[in-house]
Amino acid sequence: MIKASKILSISEKLRAENVYFMFIGDCEDDVGKVVVEKVVKDNRGVYIPANPNVHEVFQCADLHFF
Repeated sequence: MIKASKILSISEKLRAENVYFMFIGDCEDDVGKVVVEKVVKDNRGVYIPANPNVHEVFQCADLHFF
C-alpha cells in the first residue's frame, strides 16, 4: 500500500502532466484525509464516496491494461 505522503509527492511531481487522481471510499486515517483534501483542493483529483457500483468508477477512468 502506498503511504498518503507518497501520493501527495507524486501528485505534486505530476502537476504539469494531464494526470488526475480518483479517491474512492473512506480514508483510513486523518493523514490520508488531509492528503485527499489537498489534492482535491489543488484540482488534481476528485473524491467519490463509497460506491457499490464499482463499474461506474472504471468507466470514468482512462485505464490501459496490457
